[in-house]
Amino acid sequence: MSGKMRSLVRAQLKNTLLPKNLLRAGNAGVINDSLGGSADATRIAQEGFARGVWKRMTVWGLDPKGIARDRTVFTVDHSRGDGDELTAIADDDSIDYITRTDPGMAEALSRTKARYDRKGLRTHTVFEFTDDIARDPQRYAREQSALGTVSAAAPAIGDGYDMEHVATVRPAKDRGQFLSFFWGRRR
Repeated sequence: MSGKMRSLVRAQLKNTLLPKNLLRAGNAGVINDSLGGSADATRIAQEGFARGVWKRMTVWGLDPKGIARDRTVFTVDHSRGDGDELTAIADDDSIDYITRTDPGMAEALSRTKARYDRKGLRTHTVFEFTDDIARDPQRYAREQSALGTVSAAAPAIGDGYDMEHVATVRPAKDRGQFLSFFWGRRR
């Protein structure tokens, strides 16, 4: 014998199944929280995506004067009607939802967080209801009340700046969601 012992037991990573709406809600919460969003905005993101009422969440990176310099956009395509379908992710609570959904998405989010920190940007989170809710004023008002939101305009983009699309990640585990990054660049 060579003195080397090989293990016959392999570590087995188990998966857990959850509805796509819950995966999307978890991802929205991690995105908002990672970029420095408030706990209230994270709760609103998670509740709204879990219920399938948000189609988009934009996390704006604002400079000290409140001017938008960057933005991160999380979008869900509800036209697919797949919110209740089950998807498998690693059953490992030591890893956040984003990493379990798509490591590339986690890396892009990490780089964006580092950029927000480096530039001293604070966050301002804006949500958009699905089209059917946006067209129904009564339902719109009910959903706003239930989630504790108010209508607000997007912040202004600084003069001499353009929002340059840097990347979009659409995870293979759930093609109905995607995360896009836009960084402000001087013209």
